[in-house]
Amino acid sequence: TAGPRPRSFFPLFRFRLQSLERKRPPPTAANGRASRDACGFRRGRSCGGVRMGTGPRWCLVLLVWGLATCVSSDDGMTEIVPECTVRQRDQLPPSKCCARTVVEPGDSVAQFAYVTLLGGVGNSYEYRGYLYNIAIMGMALREKGSTADLVAIIIMKPLEEQQELANMKKPTCGAPMTALQPTTEGNPPLHKLTDEDEELLRRHGVKIRYSTLMYGSDLDFGSVVFTKTLAFQLTEYEAVQFLDADIMPLTNMDAFFRLPKFTICAGMVSPLNAGWMRLEPRCEDYENLRNYVVIADGWG
Repeated sequence: TAGPRPRSFFPLFRFRLQSLERKRPPPTAANGRASRDACGFRRGRSCGGVRMGTGPRWCLVLLVWGLATCVSSDDGMTEIVPECTVRQRDQLPPSKCCARTVVEPGDSVAQFAYVTLLGGVGNSYEYRGYLYNIAIMGMALREKGSTADLVAIIIMKPLEEQQELANMKKPTCGAPMTALQPTTEGNPPLHKLTDEDEELLRRHGVKIRYSTLMYGSDLDFGSVVFTKTLAFQLTEYEAVQFLDADIMPLTNMDAFFRLPKFTICAGMVSPLNAGWMRLEPRCEDYENLRNYVVIADGWG
């Protein structure tokens, strides 16, 4: 004997699955069933509060429309630009990636690059410990014989947060002498690294690239970790190694550029939190990774 028909649930509506073994009699008032449409659904069911005479078909339309709205380009889905120069690429928002980065005459670009990330740069100057470590990283790699570039991606702290600190009327002891204000005033917000900080990095062979978070505006653990994937945008290099800003190379690591296409440590929380990875910059990979974050709306 046939058992009860299974039920299927969907976020916007619930419906009964039709039996594949037998056909339903036509839905009429005479057979004791409520009036149904040709698919076997009760007429007049509501979908999201909207009463629809054609049953779930309108629900599906509304659902597809809702999903399309959630992942529309207005919400930051990634766009691939066919070609641009290094300077043009550095002006692009994280929602765009340049598939082919052209090196102009006069630009000094190596075949490979080490990449690191300095996030949360602001008028508290708490970032300076990591900044010094990046400078030492560059010096150590050069002393060990590395011929690769070292690129530091700089993420500034939102101006609103910096302004809150400035309004406290209290200077931060970590601020450089050139930025200190009278004791009755707070440190003014920073729009970029101080001139002396930029000079320190460049003196040790570090290339500076300013950017914003890969997705969103909240400067938290998840957003900073995902922003490491900006390394996939550096398509002027054949391969890059990403190093966390608190990692100190003790030997020449250039041989790792010859590893397979993508190599990464496991990490305790996530591979992106492991501190090192080797990759070949490709916009297709960056697009896939970033769109996952956009659809999930952040750290999942």
